[in-house]
Amino acid sequence: MPSDSLRITSFQGSYSGSSFVVDGLKGLGSQDAVTRELGPKKLYYLLPAKGPAPLLVVLPGGNGSAKDVLPFWKNAHELAFKRSIHIAVVSAPRFDAEQNVTWVTRFWKDRVQDASFVIEDFACDVVEDARKQVEVDAKKIILHGVSSGGPPVYALLYEKDSPFTGYWILSSVFRPNQLPSPDHTVGRRVYLQHAREDQTTPFRMAQDAYAALEKRGSGEVSLDELPSGHGYPIGQKTPVWVSLRRAVEILTLD
Repeated sequence: MPSDSLRITSFQGSYSGSSFVVDGLKGLGSQDAVTRELGPKKLYYLLPAKGPAPLLVVLPGGNGSAKDVLPFWKNAHELAFKRSIHIAVVSAPRFDAEQNVTWVTRFWKDRVQDASFVIEDFACDVVEDARKQVEVDAKKIILHGVSSGGPPVYALLYEKDSPFTGYWILSSVFRPNQLPSPDHTVGRRVYLQHAREDQTTPFRMAQDAYAALEKRGSGEVSLDELPSGHGYPIGQKTPVWVSLRRAVEILTLD
């Protein structure tokens, strides 16, 4: 779509900072997650669907702890998706106690002591492993990152080869100087969510990302404006599950 016709859809409701567990809903997702260890510091949790299904790979924000956000995604698996998709929640590796970035991308590898691999490769390993555990629709594999989990999604979006068919980025910074050439974003489907009143990450970063991707001719780029705050939309008028379901539906449309 032309850049002067930016589509922004407003959600009613509110945010609860960077909270990942909705009060009153803790424990609703009772299914056990499958713990997968692909090597040293390569951990993720798999929430399987009931049958053949899309795969959502999640890169958490904050410190990147998959264990911390797993209760939220268990609830989402039940309440937003009715177990109709596979969800892989990835844990950010810590290579150095002093590392100042949550997810080590190719840009950061030489800047983080003892970093032995990058998320661009690890995320692809997660997809490959998940496809051995469950039946995945290869045409519907989404990579999602929130806050500090957003930059690695941009990094994968800019990679030449990627198993992902959709990229969902929420409340993230956009730093193109830390990314490779945007040539490989052409034809890829991207869904951005951000709050105009976000006090942690300026809304203009999502606008800049939208403009850059649109200029390069990315396949389908959407930007949805969320309520004030940083992170997932929390509110009684529009449950957070509606926002999550909408994102996946947009990125898996045939």
